[in-house]
Amino acid sequence: MTWTLNSPNPACLYCGAPLSPRDGRGRPLEHCNPACRQAAYRERVRAKRERQDGNDAPPAPATPHPTSSWSWPSSPPTPRRNCATSYG
Repeated sequence: MTWTLNSPNPACLYCGAPLSPRDGRGRPLEHCNPACRQAAYRERVRAKRERQDGNDAPPAPATPHPTSSWSWPSSPPTPRRNCATSYG
């Protein structure tokens, strides 16, 4: 369901509920509330994912996660003093 700015009765692109006309500047409303906007987004993402890969396996990462040579210190750090009490 699509409409143009000149449409006399704009409706929500997701559920079809009538939209109130907006006066002034700004982008015209496409959805009646945030729930419909989010549902439409999820539907678009799901459709895009189904078009891209027909299988159920998740896509492989583009690059492997880099390994790091960093390791945890052998002893815990010394606790810091509270700034409010150290100037006492």
